[in-house]
Amino acid sequence: MSTDPRPDDGAAGTAPCRRPDIARTLIGCVGNAVSQWARIARSQVTEHEIEMFRHVDHANAQLLGRVIRDHGWPGYRLVGEDGASAAWWIALHADSLLTVQNLALQLMYEAVRQGDASLPQWAHLTDRALTNAHKLQEFGTQYRQGATGLERQPVHAPDTLDQRRIAIGLVPAADALETLRRRLDAPPRYGALPGEPPADLSGTA
Repeated sequence: MSTDPRPDDGAAGTAPCRRPDIARTLIGCVGNAVSQWARIARSQVTEHEIEMFRHVDHANAQLLGRVIRDHGWPGYRLVGEDGASAAWWIALHADSLLTVQNLALQLMYEAVRQGDASLPQWAHLTDRALTNAHKLQEFGTQYRQGATGLERQPVHAPDTLDQRRIAIGLVPAADALETLRRRLDAPPRYGALPGEPPADLSGTA
């Protein structure tokens, strides 16, 4: 798959969506999961709670799978910008249903080409799918806690990482890592759509 899906010029993500009901459902799922992602990222949960939260992510992934089956990728036109972002957050955490995560990645790729989804968000989901497949990520958006603190998971061709990131609208890798470290050190802020890093530390870097 190409790593550069270019959006069509004529598409707009701000037009009224066709299915506000689906948008509300997706946004509600993410709103309910925000606090758990922030707590896991900060290692503020017990093993029992982690298992409970995994069930939540699994249920959300199942829901997204049904939406995708019936409507394709829920992009801007179907569910609006917030609904599309919520779908992406759910796909990013669909680690227990890799068939849904990988299908979401494929469909989101086509949506980006049509101007119906976010290119930086697609890059995050690409990296997540690659790390789940035990491969090197392309854009350096996935992190983990290492022996000396937060660290980026291994990246393909690290010497040209910033070139790839800037080409798709991401900030340089060092700036992203520093921003994520500051977020983890600060008290979490909860909202309908998170700016906080999720449990897998993919963040918005």
